[in-house]
Amino acid sequence: MKKKLMKLLKGIFVLLILIGCIKFCSMLSVSRFDKHQVACKNGSVNKNDTMEKVKAMCGDPSSVATSVLEWESYSHGYQSGGKLISPGGKTIEKHHSETWLYFDPNNSTKKIEFLDGKLVKIETY
Repeated sequence: MKKKLMKLLKGIFVLLILIGCIKFCSMLSVSRFDKHQVACKNGSVNKNDTMEKVKAMCGDPSSVATSVLEWESYSHGYQSGGKLISPGGKTIEKHHSETWLYFDPNNSTKKIEFLDGKLVKIETY
């Protein structure tokens, strides 16, 4: 009787471990992953690809968000032989940013980010 009970408890223990592993793996599938490449219906796209290539490979996005980013940089003045060559100062650079979302039939989402027309980040959910 004790042997049967021990076998049953071992079986239950193994089953609980399996259930835990399955739950953990399913959580991973909904987590965000940053990728360097993603497959689309007409081929794959990689970081540094153009917006045109992504549209050709993946089609029109389900959603688009655009913004302009401003980066400030500061430089010091430069002198040579006691003469001021460059006064230095603040420079503002403007960069165009777009985020494209693709919703797949299998309930996954691809988030593709561009900076100045080049793909810089790929995430899947």
